[in-house]
Amino acid sequence: MPTFGSEIRRLRKHKKLRLVDVAAQVGIDQTYLSKIENDRLPHTPSPKVIHGLAEALEADGLYLMKLADKLPEPFAPFADSVDAHRFLEAAASRPRTSKEWRRLTRLIEEAG
Repeated sequence: MPTFGSEIRRLRKHKKLRLVDVAAQVGIDQTYLSKIENDRLPHTPSPKVIHGLAEALEADGLYLMKLADKLPEPFAPFADSVDAHRFLEAAASRPRTSKEWRRLTRLIEEAG
């Protein structure tokens, strides 16, 4: 399994993006991004930075969170499921009222 940093570098190079451009898009310094890519940080980046990198690189945020060991425990069962990622992204991308969330929860419970 790749490291968080090596995966960020692979994604950036695959998209032919410059370090400085990705860093600017995420709102971090390019030297910080370089340290991330080379696994030279004493800690993993914050979830906010990881999310920004996922957006900038058009990558799977849950996968990157897993590599960075920042995946919240309730999401661990979904870490390796592409279908689960699509579902969670679809659910998160739509503003929902409490009524809509309850309806969605009932649908899931009925399907299980």
